[in-house]
Amino acid sequence: MKALVTGGSGFLGSNIVKHLVEQGHEARVLLRNTSSTKALEGLDCEKAFGDITDAESLAQAMKGVDWVFHTAASVSMWKGSWKRSHEINAGGTRNMVEAALKTGVKRFIHTSTISALGIPKDGEVGDETLEWTLPFDFAYNHSKREAEKEVLKGARQGLQAVILNPGMILGERDVNLNGGSMLLDIRNGNIPICPPGGNGVCDADSVAKAHIAAAERGAVGERHIVAGVNATFKEIFETVAEVVGGRAPSLRAPAELAHIIGKTCDFFSTFTKKEPDITFDKAFWSSCRNYYSSRKAQELLGFEITPIKVSVEKCYEWYLKQGIMKPPPPTLR
Repeated sequence: MKALVTGGSGFLGSNIVKHLVEQGHEARVLLRNTSSTKALEGLDCEKAFGDITDAESLAQAMKGVDWVFHTAASVSMWKGSWKRSHEINAGGTRNMVEAALKTGVKRFIHTSTISALGIPKDGEVGDETLEWTLPFDFAYNHSKREAEKEVLKGARQGLQAVILNPGMILGERDVNLNGGSMLLDIRNGNIPICPPGGNGVCDADSVAKAHIAAAERGAVGERHIVAGVNATFKEIFETVAEVVGGRAPSLRAPAELAHIIGKTCDFFSTFTKKEPDITFDKAFWSSCRNYYSSRKAQELLGFEITPIKVSVEKCYEWYLKQGIMKPPPPTLR
């Protein structure tokens, strides 16, 4: 099959390209003129130039394509990015869906996120049927939720669309330091306190392979959660510290304190016009136990749940090869 991958120069997209090529498919990557192609080094793929916010550029990019993997997104969790997040995530997805309907692609695989789902009640594990329960309209969560609506609308119009909802992804080719920034922060001692919540952690290779399986046999018009291992942030940080060196934070921040810090940072960002490291959206989300079941994806797509340590090791080893990180000094081993 011939596949178009948006966001193909990014973390998940480049891993999808890698596995497409390894499985004998042809991969075309949608790039902006300013896109770095570092994550695509060593991968045999065709390059097309365009932008998901530019509807006219998409039909040409999809010409002759069987599958579309739509991974491109804004991942900002800051109220100051509300307009931009919705332009890219909701508006860009609308453009992609309309282009896919016009060009008649066989499958449209949309990368959503567990952040687009409702937050499970304490002690519960959510699934694909969970209703939107967030008390606030966060820029990232809401825009990705709206993007899902565009995909489901396309499915009702005949598009063979499938949705995947990953958790926090770790692994190779994380050039933009998405989940990988955590490795650097733990090594350098930049995380002084631990949020009280938890999250699903999934492996980049496993999620990429699940996307390809979704193109082959995913349930049309439905979500497939690929959250991975559900763990507290304390457990995640301790695993990272074990692999990269450094020390996981020992202090746990109560949710109320995390919220106050986030709101304070948001307030000052209205003057600086820059996204702070801690926002209220991030503080709220990281104070919750965001645990979800990946059973449906395991059964339908063969999704493999990888131990967190294995995914961290993959990310770390790739960073060492790229010179992004160096081996720790003996005192941190």
